[in-house]
This record gives sequence, structure tokens and C-alpha cells, in this order.
Amino acid sequence: MVDVVSLYPTVMLNPSNYYPAGEIKELCPVQLKNKYLYRRNVDKLGFYKIRVTQDENILNILPFRDFEDETKALDWKRKGTFTTYCVSEDLNVLE
Repeated sequence: MVDVVSLYPTVMLNPSNYYPAGEIKELCPVQLKNKYLYRRNVDKLGFYKIRVTQDENILNILPFRDFEDETKALDWKRKGTFTTYCVSEDLNVLE
């Protein structure tokens, strides 16, 4: 499991760090075999809306967040495909 999001506010307290700001931009898909992947600039910080597919046979790497009811806890046991948000550091660790 990856939980670097809780480090994000602490890291942002350092005045020498940059933080994400600007307009929302959609990443362009790149076709690879029968799938479409999205390439991002790894040198830029950002927030990403991502689609996660978590296999039944492996540990979950990101939790499911219920955006309809934000009082619910993160669901680390959710399998299948769902949409969630993450920060660029999450993606750096996962790659």
C-alpha cells in the first residue's frame, strides 16, 4: 500500500518547494498495443484524476474514496475498476 498523500502538507511547508497551481489540463492518450495510456510530465507537480483497476490477486495500492459520502472511510479492500484522485508523488512512487 502507498500512503504518501499524508506527507504532502508537510512537504509543502518548505518554502523552497513548488506547489501545483494553474489551469486544468487533460492529458493526451498514447496508444500502446490495445490500450491507451496517458503520458505526464514527471517534472511537474499536479493532482490527477485517475482510473484504477485493482486485481483480485494482489494487494490494493490505492484506496477507493466515496465522493458521494465523504464521511465514509477510505476503502482499502475495494477490487475492480474505479475513479479516484492522487497527487504526482503517488504516481512517482507507483511507477
